[in-house]
Amino acid sequence: MSFLYRSFAAAFAVFVAAAAPALGQEIASSNGTAAAVQPIFPQGAPPQGMVQRYDAVPGAATQTDGETLPVLAVTVYPGDTITEAMVIDRQFPAGVSQRYAALSGRDQVIGKVARRTLAAGQPIPLNALGMATLVNRGVPTEASYVEDGLSITAQVMPMQSGGVGDVIQVRNVDSGRMISGVVQADGTVRVGGR
Repeated sequence: MSFLYRSFAAAFAVFVAAAAPALGQEIASSNGTAAAVQPIFPQGAPPQGMVQRYDAVPGAATQTDGETLPVLAVTVYPGDTITEAMVIDRQFPAGVSQRYAALSGRDQVIGKVARRTLAAGQPIPLNALGMATLVNRGVPTEASYVEDGLSITAQVMPMQSGGVGDVIQVRNVDSGRMISGVVQADGTVRVGGR
């Protein structure tokens, strides 16, 4: 082995041992034996960088006065519906929810669908979650018009996807006419009327 390779291998071994965040993990050494990783921080103290990340912001409050925000306990991927079991509360410095445009209540998170990948333990951005999609673009559904006892229904083709309360464009399958309507909880679209 060359001197450069041995130096690199030794430096890498020191780096891996220092960077291992879990207590008691084993790392295979170059000679095939396993060595236990010794903790690099006191028992119970978090690794540097995980909590202090938001303290590095100029003007950030101290850890003692702060706010509790809902965060995900696991990484969530686009299209996943967030359940009660996936959400935990975590303490952050005061003002983080305003500074980073993050959701501040559990009710704003539970039952929503992730629009993008969300890392565990981080504040959840306002635009990262959406309502569950009930009407999908290109999948036929039913549109209804109801007013004063008169009820008209028609088969329509949605031109865009939407969740409850979203206004979407649909095309009447029979006439070809474009109309807008509001997505209902049962997956239909209400047009006009009351």
